[in-house]
Amino acid sequence: MADSVFKIIFQNEEYKRFICKLISAIVGIEYDYLLENMTFYKNTYNKSTIEDVQRSGDLIIKLYNIPISMDI
Repeated sequence: MADSVFKIIFQNEEYKRFICKLISAIVGIEYDYLLENMTFYKNTYNKSTIEDVQRSGDLIIKLYNIPISMDI
């Protein structure tokens, strides 16, 4: 249940403020900077190898032009 709730919240851009607050608290990046510069990214990995076929992230954002994956 917790994993599905996490995915519903964290894959929805309507909750961007909450997500930015959480990431700011965990990582220490300024909330306002995240709010202005963070973008949501597709939540599946490129499936270029057999190991990647089943992989996906709960939340994948792009910051500093780098995709960052977070899993519960």
